[in-house]
Amino acid sequence: DEIGFKEIEINLKNSVNNVEISVTKLDAKPASITHEITGKVYQYIEIKKENIKDEDINNAVIEFKIEKEWLLSSNAGENDAVLNRYVNSWEELETSKISSDETYAYYKAITPSFSYFAISVKEKPVPEVVKLLEEQKKQVYQQLIDADAIMQELSGQAQSIYQQIE
Repeated sequence: DEIGFKEIEINLKNSVNNVEISVTKLDAKPASITHEITGKVYQYIEIKKENIKDEDINNAVIEFKIEKEWLLSSNAGENDAVLNRYVNSWEELETSKISSDETYAYYKAITPSFSYFAISVKEKPVPEVVKLLEEQKKQVYQQLIDADAIMQELSGQAQSIYQQIE
């Protein structure tokens, strides 16, 4: 599995030299983090920095991607994605969708500093889920009505064929 982050653009307040940034995809939420994230997580990622302090950073723009297949299997839309940063708890970063292709949806988010990150989808509020289920129920009901009409028509045709045979 490849890392979800595509690009990191760091906007500096102060001049710095010999900066090292390392980006690591984690297999799971770090054990040191006890807080759970709301919603389903696509990837946990850690960004470490050397020779640069938080006060040197104005902000950073992180571009990332999510597989559309994963979004679909998570019952999420392309606009439900968010990048979260861990400080003392998880905080949602300002995230916006940039584009999408056949395989991925692409996003960017702004962060004030580096830490642990989680690419996730927002949990849908219960009323939204209920509304979705109601719509699906209506569709299924309509399909049953259509199927019943077809069955009645076939039954009528079968009866007329049977009468012709007699």
